Amino acid sequence: MSKSTYPAFLASLDSDTRRTPVIFNHIHNVYYHGYSKSAGTFTADRDGIYLFLYNIEVQGGLVRTALGVNGVDKFETRSDGRHSGYDDTSATAVLELSQHDRVAINVKSGEVDSGQSLFFGILLIEL
Repeated sequence: MSKSTYPAFLASLDSDTRRTPVIFNHIHNVYYHGYSKSAGTFTADRDGIYLFLYNIEVQGGLVRTALGVNGVDKFETRSDGRHSGYDDTSATAVLELSQHDRVAINVKSGEVDSGQSLFFGILLIEL
């Protein structure tokens, strides 16, 4: 399987956003198969077990985000909001996906800061 077709990506933000889903529009590596930087979604091209990680940074406030699959939030995270400077929230998930399932990070409240916010995904096992 070549780099251009292996389901894996690492993306970050170029600017702060309240948009949902979050569009991580800066791709960091040559493995970006399946992630749309214009839509902010990863689309599985095959059945499998996938690993996703996201980190969301906020400056001087509270942010709540959720990892969604096919428009349904699977779980929610939030920063604690106790810091006047930067704070963050992160999560890791192992998900069984079917071909054409879509995964995205949704903003529930607050503003996502571009500094250290990122979204990563990779196919672990093809089913």
